[in-house]
Amino acid sequence: YKRQRLPSVCPVCQSPVVQPEGEAAARCSGGLYCPAQRIEAIRHFVARKAMDIDGLGDRWVEGLLSIGLLNNVADLYHLHEHREQLLTLEKMGEKSVQNLLDAIEASKQTTLSRLIYALGIRGVGENTSRQFADTFQTLDAIKTADLDTLQKTPDVGQITAEWIYDLSLI
Repeated sequence: YKRQRLPSVCPVCQSPVVQPEGEAAARCSGGLYCPAQRIEAIRHFVARKAMDIDGLGDRWVEGLLSIGLLNNVADLYHLHEHREQLLTLEKMGEKSVQNLLDAIEASKQTTLSRLIYALGIRGVGENTSRQFADTFQTLDAIKTADLDTLQKTPDVGQITAEWIYDLSLI
């Protein structure tokens, strides 16, 4: 067994690769600037356990990203404005486009815990998402909570609380 060296930069976006102390995984530091991380964030957001947007699989995510219609999860909720362009895509007939737009619209009727999970916050899985939803009841309450309050949520440590707090500042 020959141990391979970690790359010093991301092969996709050339951002530095970092390995936080105490973590086993090395990560691209590019965040959503990195196209690979952007694709994965959108895939996670639309997944069955998250926002459950049926019909928006990996191939469509990558295709919509490549033509500039989908750069972040917020763009999903503007795809209806590009209906004519969607209809010109290969294998996207009227019925497929309508089904996709209907699934996106239906995803707006979700639970707070699924939305929190869909955001893909490091350290926040399905159980922690439920704990946040049960504790805070609204997204605004989470966004306005201070670090100490976030950390009092069951199963949430200091690092996860800091990640959530940092997101609420955006």
